[in-house]
Amino acid sequence: TGYEVCSRCWKTTEYQARQMLIFPPDVVQYVRGRGQMVGNSPVHNPDCNAIAGNSPIEILYPQENARLWVPRDFGSVLQKVTARAAHRDNRHKIFWYLNDRFLGTTENRHEKPLECRQGWNELEIIDETGFSDLRKFFVTIRQ
Repeated sequence: TGYEVCSRCWKTTEYQARQMLIFPPDVVQYVRGRGQMVGNSPVHNPDCNAIAGNSPIEILYPQENARLWVPRDFGSVLQKVTARAAHRDNRHKIFWYLNDRFLGTTENRHEKPLECRQGWNELEIIDETGFSDLRKFFVTIRQ
């Protein structure tokens, strides 16, 4: 089927052994950004119950429980926070949500400017296959 399998979901007669070096999403994005080729890793078997710890998607910025100070520019316009994410397989779209509001999608380079509110904010990203990541962070807005 072309899926990655683990000891919880493989069947002894239905797998083909193949060794691969699989990097976390942030490393894959860094290496690709330097012009290096990184192969796409196979998706883990979607029928497996153990896939929660093996997510191919990750929010790189902001970090969990970060405290951000958002300034205004010279025209008193509130600046945006640029969120960054990485996906192990660059063929997938990422859907962005801030405080349960849909912001749009990104492909390949996963960066999204955010208009945050004062106080706690919740950023969630979801890919086309249902993998997700969530970050909560605090914003102080310069008045």
